[in-house]
Amino acid sequence: MGELLIIRFIFIAVLGFAAYFLHPFNLEGPVAAGVGVVAGAAVVVFEVRIKQVSMRRLIGAARTS
Repeated sequence: MGELLIIRFIFIAVLGFAAYFLHPFNLEGPVAAGVGVVAGAAVVVFEVRIKQVSMRRLIGAARTS
């Protein structure tokens, strides 16, 4: 479990650094880094939430769409 936490932290940090240097949406460096960190955290939260849902429920949701 500890190594997964480290990987998630690295993922969020990489997105923050990438956004800082790439300036998405023509944002300034620190603001862009903040947007990258928030986006990375949102992906991690989504990943944790999707793990909690049963496979049967996921398949059922996919079939009704």
